[in-house]
Amino acid sequence: MEFTLEQEKIFYFVTNESGNGIIDAVAGAGKTTTIIECANRLLQHSSKLFCAFNTKIAGEIRCRFGQKGTQNVRTHTIHSLGLKILTANPPYNYVVRQFKYNTLLRSDSIENELSHIYEFLYQLYTIPNNLTPEEIKLLNNQFKRNFDSNLLKINQLYRNTLTENEIEGFNQIINHYGIFNDSFIKSNNLKREIELYFEANKILLKAGEDQARINHWIDFGDMLYLPYIWNLYPPFTSDFVFVDECQDLSKSQLEIVMKYIHPQGRIMSVGDPQQSIYGFTGADIESFENLKNRTNAHLLSLTGCFRCPLAIVRLAQTIKTEIVGKKNYEGIIDQISLKEIVKYAKPDDLILSRLNVDILNILIEFIELDKKVHIHEDQAKEVISQFKNIFFDTDLSTDLNNELQFKNLINSVRIRSTRFIENNSKKYISNNEKEEYIKIELYELETKLKFITNRWTDWKG
Repeated sequence: MEFTLEQEKIFYFVTNESGNGIIDAVAGAGKTTTIIECANRLLQHSSKLFCAFNTKIAGEIRCRFGQKGTQNVRTHTIHSLGLKILTANPPYNYVVRQFKYNTLLRSDSIENELSHIYEFLYQLYTIPNNLTPEEIKLLNNQFKRNFDSNLLKINQLYRNTLTENEIEGFNQIINHYGIFNDSFIKSNNLKREIELYFEANKILLKAGEDQARINHWIDFGDMLYLPYIWNLYPPFTSDFVFVDECQDLSKSQLEIVMKYIHPQGRIMSVGDPQQSIYGFTGADIESFENLKNRTNAHLLSLTGCFRCPLAIVRLAQTIKTEIVGKKNYEGIIDQISLKEIVKYAKPDDLILSRLNVDILNILIEFIELDKKVHIHEDQAKEVISQFKNIFFDTDLSTDLNNELQFKNLINSVRIRSTRFIENNSKKYISNNEKEEYIKIELYELETKLKFITNRWTDWKG
């Protein structure tokens, strides 16, 4: 394989110079290939650790190292490195429970601990006078479910970002990661509601730690969080640590990586600060610059894009001026409306969206047209959750074979959800913002109810 001058400069730095390095690489520049070759060119007796972005990539990297005969190299995801730290220290054996904190939140003991918080929450909202006691109970349950859903998101972000246990830092998480929409940020209840989340999160965090110590139950977030707050040490360190996609490291991931560097060791990281796309999961959007400064790394570059046609590279140059196209064909860029996606999409096309609501609407359009689509497992769970959240447990008694009962169910869901939306809109100060919120929420509600009704009609037919 013929390498570029930029790649050869990186190889020389790794094999002939000292200190740490970090590579600013544009999209399609061969980042992973470059640092694999770096590892291949190091002395075979030096210990090497390759930190891969996910399990699939880790497996592919292991195969590539095996094909090249690279010796004394370990390849792991950062989560697996965190788990290795936990299992190298007492109590050694842990059970991974992906929905550990969901289970905790539903437990009687945590429900009791949070009961006073829920009571304060209910008092923040004005309940219409014309509701029956049963309707008030259902409405409060919906407030609680929304609170619990947000609390789980906050708890995950809190652990990923290693936020200090004080209200100012907690407030920054809420604002930075958009837990609430822009209109709600201006609401009169915001300060008090954040205080309730802060108190609830402390209770949930303590319960999570207790579960890890007593029952040895952890989730994926704990693999990164617990080694840091318990100040645990890894089972080994490496002479040279390589980190791929470093622009998407969370603070908890970075702390795990740093534990594995030998005191006299080096680290070479690679990423593109303008490809940081996992901020919503708790990744540090300043990860590239923070890692560069913390390791006092020498900055290197990969500017050639081998992935994209020239038209796309020119568009990318409006954002990242140094990118250079390496392909010899032009390519096509076009703009279409959201509804036209369903018309133009072909088998094996990939559809990306910044917003869940757009994915939901596109997915519904495909299903209505009887077109098969493959949706990522995490996204599928989110879509299912959006449908489940409009129903209550009491709705399960409906006889779906009975058309009248089904129609009454849909009408009941529409009425109570509309009430909830209208009541929730009172959090907004501006009338325009209230109206916009109601308009969007009612549209999404009707989209879901129409889809469910169509599916029921197909099933009955």
